[in-house]
Amino acid sequence: MFNNNHLQPKNLLGSSYTNSNVLFHPTSSTKNSQSQIVYSAIHNLVNRTNLSTNSSQILPFQTQTQIKIIAVSPNGLIMVVIDMTGRAVVFNLKGSFIIA
Repeated sequence: MFNNNHLQPKNLLGSSYTNSNVLFHPTSSTKNSQSQIVYSAIHNLVNRTNLSTNSSQILPFQTQTQIKIIAVSPNGLIMVVIDMTGRAVVFNLKGSFIIA
């Protein structure tokens, strides 16, 4: 028989491969281990997926047009998102607020 559990990750990143990049970023979840976070664009929204806990959330901001570029600082605190028209959003990932 066919096992349905093998079908679940099919749309893990949604439509993120259309015009934007997918960003893998390690983050310290506990003192001894790291979890892998995947940031992907879904049209004008950013989806954050934690691969260790198998959880996903849409970040609380959106751009005016479809997202073209996602970048995260090396320490994982700041995200810069640029849309198709060149407008940028600077977002604080730890505090979940827009900086600029």
